[in-house]
Amino acid sequence: MGSEWIVKTLRISANIGCGFEGDSKDAKGILDYIAALESENERLKEDRRWIPVSERLPEGDAVLVYRERGKSNIDIDWTFIEGGREYWYNSGLDNVTHWMPLPEPPQVTE
Repeated sequence: MGSEWIVKTLRISANIGCGFEGDSKDAKGILDYIAALESENERLKEDRRWIPVSERLPEGDAVLVYRERGKSNIDIDWTFIEGGREYWYNSGLDNVTHWMPLPEPPQVTE
């Protein structure tokens, strides 16, 4: 059983009130909650995807970069402008194909 089956069952319950221990209002509330979770999941995927440098460059913040070079393809880098041209601090002009924002640091409690 996948999530599609669960959603279908809840839609039936919301519309005709059968096969669900609760009323159609309960089923509708669960459907709304599932939709909100799916929307948040899509937003998080978009926030944490690898962004092609051909699409856009970061705005000066340190980011994770993916570059074509040997075994170590992922690194931390950032951009800067020199002479009107944008460079990667560690990588120069070449090799970086994608980047993504750094994750939030862990919350340390002592």
